[in-house]
Amino acid sequence: MVTRKEREVFRVPVSILVLVVLLAWKLVLPAMIIGLFLGFKYSFEGKDDLEKANELMNSAENVANYVKKEFAGKEEDKEDEQ
Repeated sequence: MVTRKEREVFRVPVSILVLVVLLAWKLVLPAMIIGLFLGFKYSFEGKDDLEKANELMNSAENVANYVKKEFAGKEEDKEDEQ
């Protein structure tokens, strides 16, 4: 499931996602990474134990938020120097 601002954007079955990533990974993976920086969240749902996969997605989101904050801080520092 892909969400942004607590609203569901779309749902994709994991098997379809895996197939699309395998066939078009040069497009899909960068798009997913850019999506993290734009505030999208990725999660997995199902009958299997997907806690580890969701923890990984949360970690990726945390890294993207950290990078955004660091970048914003460096931009503010540049403005202060001028």
